Amino acid sequence: MAATYRSSYQQLAQLASSDSIRYQLGAIPQIDYRQSKLEAAHMRNTLSAAEATANSSLAGLSLLMGDKSPILWLPQGSDVSFDRNFSLSTLLSTAVRERADLKAALQNKQLSHSLLQLAKANRVLDLGISIGFTYNGEARNETAPTPQFNAINAGLAIPLKFSNFNKGELKSAQFKIEQDELIYQDAALRIQTEVNQAYMQYKATQKQVLQFNNTMLLEAKAILEGKIYSYNRGETALLEVINAQRSYNDTQLAYNEARYNYAVALVELQRAAAIWDIDQL
Repeated sequence: MAATYRSSYQQLAQLASSDSIRYQLGAIPQIDYRQSKLEAAHMRNTLSAAEATANSSLAGLSLLMGDKSPILWLPQGSDVSFDRNFSLSTLLSTAVRERADLKAALQNKQLSHSLLQLAKANRVLDLGISIGFTYNGEARNETAPTPQFNAINAGLAIPLKFSNFNKGELKSAQFKIEQDELIYQDAALRIQTEVNQAYMQYKATQKQVLQFNNTMLLEAKAILEGKIYSYNRGETALLEVINAQRSYNDTQLAYNEARYNYAVALVELQRAAAIWDIDQL
C-alpha cells in the first residue's frame, strides 16, 4: 500500500512542479496550479499515514518474532509463486490419507473393535480339565492292610459365570463401534467439504489475480499516462488527470488485496489437504 501511494505522490509532485513552471509562463491558469499542488499535498498526507501503518505492522511482527531490538524487520521481496495446478481428486485422497483428525478417528474406531473382542473373550467359559495317575504300594500292617494298585483319574471343571447373564458390557462395546463409525464418517465428510471449499476459493482468487495481471493493471496505467500526456499538451483538464490517478490507485490497492487473498487461499487449501510445499520453492 505504501509503495502505491509513494509512486502516486511522486507523480503528483512532479506534475505540481511542472504546473508551477507552466503557470509562471502563463500556459495554465493559477487555479490549475493550485489544484495540482493541493492534490500532491493530500497524497503526501496519505503516504505518511500508510507509512505509519506499515511501521506499526512491522513493530507487531517484531513482537511476534520475540525480537527486543528497536530495529524494525523489513520484509524483502520474494519470488515465491502462488500458481499451482492442483488436481481436486488428488487433494481429496491426500487429505483422507494424511489429515491428523481423520487418523485419530480411525484409531478410535479400531480401538472400539478391539474392546468388543475383549468383551467377547471375557464372556468365554474357562473350562478346567485335569488328568492324574496314582500309584499305591502294598501295606501289610495289621490295622489297615492295603494291596498294591494303580489308579488313573480325570476331571472336568465348569465354572458358573453368572456375569454372562448381564450383556451390558457387550452392548456398550457394540454401541461404541457404531458411534465411532459415525464420527469417522462425519470427519471424512467434513474434510471433503473443507477441501472442496478451499479449492473453489483458490481457483476464484487465481482468476482474479490473472485478470489484474493481464488487463486491469495495464489499462489503468495506460489511462493515467495518457491523461498526464494530454494534460501537459493542454488537451484535457486537471480533474481528469486526478480521476485517472485515483482510479489507478484503487486498481493497485485492489490488486494487492487480491494477491493477499490469493496467498491466504493457497495456505488454506494446503492446510485442508494436509500438504505443504511453499517453503520448498
